[in-house]
Amino acid sequence: MDANINMPPGRNPEGPKTPEQKLSGIVRRAEAAVAKESGTPRAPGNRTGGCTFAPDIVDRLIDPLKLQGENIASKTIQINDVHKRAGNFKKDGKIDVSNGFQHAVSVISVDGEKFLVDLTFCQYMNPDGFISSGIVRNGIKNDNPLAQELLTNGYIRLTNESLQEYLLLTSSVADSSTQQTLQGVTLSLLDETPPLWREFKDTELDAMINRAGVS
Repeated sequence: MDANINMPPGRNPEGPKTPEQKLSGIVRRAEAAVAKESGTPRAPGNRTGGCTFAPDIVDRLIDPLKLQGENIASKTIQINDVHKRAGNFKKDGKIDVSNGFQHAVSVISVDGEKFLVDLTFCQYMNPDGFISSGIVRNGIKNDNPLAQELLTNGYIRLTNESLQEYLLLTSSVADSSTQQTLQGVTLSLLDETPPLWREFKDTELDAMINRAGVS
């Protein structure tokens, strides 16, 4: 006899999902929609400018989960703002300017665990094998483990250390001075960073999701 035949509707016969399993389901659907809208796979050099809509798609997919009472929260942030709060500046002539990329990502908390979702980081992975924003390489190679994790999974689990590494990846200049500046960064900095409002209306996002067949 099937052991699950009397399982109440809606119950998972394999037991409750972990926070990462819940997140990966959201990411898979978001990835399908982003790939459809950008017309490109998540591969090095692709999806330039895709961060204008990718975080909004992720955020929209989370809306119904919140209504269902899931312990989940999402926030879109500008990475450049995090760099500013971390004190990560560089000299541009005599002026101090932020040393961070202009790039929007999703910070998601699932059952108390935090993740950073970035489905368009691949745009910074250049054919010459180095990471850069624009024409200036920051000195980090595409084979950096965290960069490869983003390329493969589209997200990373957030710890103080992984946040520091991600900020280094998204620094215009990633030298020893930048590393030293970022050493004291903790996840509380993300809580202090103000959220970005959605660029797209819910109806526009729903259309993107529907076109990908993942509604």
